Amino acid sequence: TVRRLFFAMAFAKYFLVALLLATAVLAQNEDKRSIDEFEVDQGPFIVVTTAQDDGDEFRDTVEDDGSAGIIGGERDIFYVIEGVTEANQVFSCGVSSGQFSEAAPPTNVQGTLGFVNIQWDGVDGVADTVDPNGLGGIDLTSNLANQFYARGSADFDFDTEIRVYSGNVNDYCTGTFTVPGGTSDADFFINYNEFSDVGAGCDFTSVGAIQLLINVRANLDLNLEFLRTFGPIPASPSPSPSPSPSPSSDPSATRTPTASPSQTP
Repeated sequence: TVRRLFFAMAFAKYFLVALLLATAVLAQNEDKRSIDEFEVDQGPFIVVTTAQDDGDEFRDTVEDDGSAGIIGGERDIFYVIEGVTEANQVFSCGVSSGQFSEAAPPTNVQGTLGFVNIQWDGVDGVADTVDPNGLGGIDLTSNLANQFYARGSADFDFDTEIRVYSGNVNDYCTGTFTVPGGTSDADFFINYNEFSDVGAGCDFTSVGAIQLLINVRANLDLNLEFLRTFGPIPASPSPSPSPSPSPSSDPSATRTPTASPSQTP
């Protein structure tokens, strides 16, 4: 009982610290650009495994008419489940009711059981190949943006990878979101300067594609509400002080000359 109480108090302390940090970040920053608000439904994609499972794949694209906040006008989902040799296990992912969700059951297979690749690379109708120029060089630093911001939840602390491309499929920046475990949605962030370069890296001022890579693991339910860019609130300019009027411009300060007395001839 004492041990359970200790762990409960430790978790509560961790959660409170995380909440206070997120609150402080939100107070000093603001949303800059929507990557995806997950308002356009997609799927669901459902896999039911067999004992001789050879893998299942789904490739799907959905377009945005410009009103739903999908950057580049299209979202691609490439969903793969592989290596599960236990029959009748149900895996699923998709977008509905304003959130992306991925669900995996308990299985006798450990480690990675597949992946979900959510991709924004412009309108091309292709879900399993990235176009590193598809977004046409969007500036993700505009309006002082300096980080990605997402909200979601997972059954346990879980890392997801985000990649940013600037024109070459072999060159990109990669960073890791940690989705905090728990039943409540939480805010989480990754600053642009926390990314690592692969190859020549990327240029956040000229972005051609963005990917969110999620490894599927047993007994994991994951939800995401949105993905946005985020940054500091611009400082309001101080009002310029009004200039003090000069003495000559003040009518009351102008002296009226005294008339000279006329001389009598």
